[in-house]
Amino acid sequence: MDKDDDTSIFVSPFEQEAVVTPSIVKSSQFVAPGDDILSQESVVRGHGTMVQGTRLTSTVAGIVERVNKLVAVLPIRARYSAEVGDVIVGRIRDIVSRRWKVDVNSRQDAVLLLSAVNLPGGVQRRRTYEDELKMREFFDQDDLISAEVQELKQDGLIMLHTRSLKYGKLENGIFISVTPQLVKRSKKHFHRLSCGVHIILGDNGYVWIYVDDAAYGEDEEEANFSKRRENDKSNLEQRLSLIRVRNSICILDLYFLSIQPETIMLIYEETIRRNIPVQHMLRPDIINDIYRTVKNTKEM
Repeated sequence: MDKDDDTSIFVSPFEQEAVVTPSIVKSSQFVAPGDDILSQESVVRGHGTMVQGTRLTSTVAGIVERVNKLVAVLPIRARYSAEVGDVIVGRIRDIVSRRWKVDVNSRQDAVLLLSAVNLPGGVQRRRTYEDELKMREFFDQDDLISAEVQELKQDGLIMLHTRSLKYGKLENGIFISVTPQLVKRSKKHFHRLSCGVHIILGDNGYVWIYVDDAAYGEDEEEANFSKRRENDKSNLEQRLSLIRVRNSICILDLYFLSIQPETIMLIYEETIRRNIPVQHMLRPDIINDIYRTVKNTKEM
């Protein structure tokens, strides 16, 4: 990674946009609700703005974005706005007629139809009444799942599917909610960090952190006592790595910094270098110290 890449990955999404998109106002002007932006006569009103007399006024707190004549205000924090193809992490909230309602951190719950999930064994057939009776065996209330946005209805309803084998129920891991704007949309959402921890960065701001036990060659039926002790030690190390990754993401979210594998590992490795125990990582004095050190190291 070159020097330019090092300095660009550790800034907020709005700062990144301001750097790479010439059509956006260079100053990345911050406005509060009620602030005048500019004269309305020469521009087209976009989201987050309203017309008052001859002035264009902000209705939200955020960053002014200008594309040609279109002027909008990007809110600093907002609910997730879905797009087709987004990979999300969600929580089952309710089970109704042949569908699950899923919390995806949006303005309304998403819907996962019974016809949009894989049946056990990957069988391809029409869903029957018996399948409907067994819906809780697939996903029950409060279960966490990974899924993909299949369709957006005209009323804004989000339709999901889990037909791919990489989607489904999430177990034995850590769930964390962050600001959706900090998770950059990309082609890859399932990552294996260099520390051995796996993460799913949901476009909706929900993140799942876990360890793939199969990657460590663990055998649950291993009867040898010494092997079991080695596995116990390995499990402890894995849990500590999970918590360290989780705390690193919390620090990025606290400072409103882009959440991606590179930035997570910058924080993670700095805490390792300084021998900071995971239980102390989120102390206010340590958080500020870690942030300043990494920021100075990357010449931000």
